Amino acid sequence: MSSAWWNTLSVEVRAEKGAELDGALTRIIHEATAQLLDRLQHGDAVLVAGKMHRRPVSARDLALVSAITYDKRALARNQSESAPEKGVNLAELAYSLAAFAEAKQERQRRGKNSRG
Repeated sequence: MSSAWWNTLSVEVRAEKGAELDGALTRIIHEATAQLLDRLQHGDAVLVAGKMHRRPVSARDLALVSAITYDKRALARNQSESAPEKGVNLAELAYSLAAFAEAKQERQRRGKNSRG
């Protein structure tokens, strides 16, 4: 049997731990962002003949970074540019499936007729 003081304490501890986790995750995001910016500006560090050099980030990696960052920023601003979700129109779906099945049956009939 739980008592009121236990429920209150439990809620307070969960809130405190949640705030600690949020702070830690925020620090990780800031550190990762700082390192990402450094790599974008100066390139990735690579070891060449025993010496560290900076190699420009590849076009593929730049495209991924920019696309992901753009999408995350849009989500944070509630401005997602992704395709709007469409409600399923069951009548259109049924018609499409029926047309597909009919076309498949017609192909099968033609295949049997050409062999026989």
